[in-house]
Amino acid sequence: MVGLTDLLGLLDRWDEWKKLKAAPDRIDALERELADLRERLGPPDRWPPDVCKACGARALRMRRTFPQPDMRKIMQFWRCEACQVEERRLA
Repeated sequence: MVGLTDLLGLLDRWDEWKKLKAAPDRIDALERELADLRERLGPPDRWPPDVCKACGARALRMRRTFPQPDMRKIMQFWRCEACQVEERRLA
């Protein structure tokens, strides 16, 4: 008759069982990583911030836009919420 310890010993030799045993820890780590990414992106109703070229933080937000006289381009004014550096872009 096969006992429970024998069955568990057989399962421990099976690679797929090893993956299944490690799954809860891996799922917890992935959930923490996902929560961190969602926090960095900001609220779901806002466009994600851009990366600041001055400090590297993902905190650059567009403040205002103005059409250019030729009406083909738009001047964008961006400000980093982390280091307060301002940037202008022609889009």
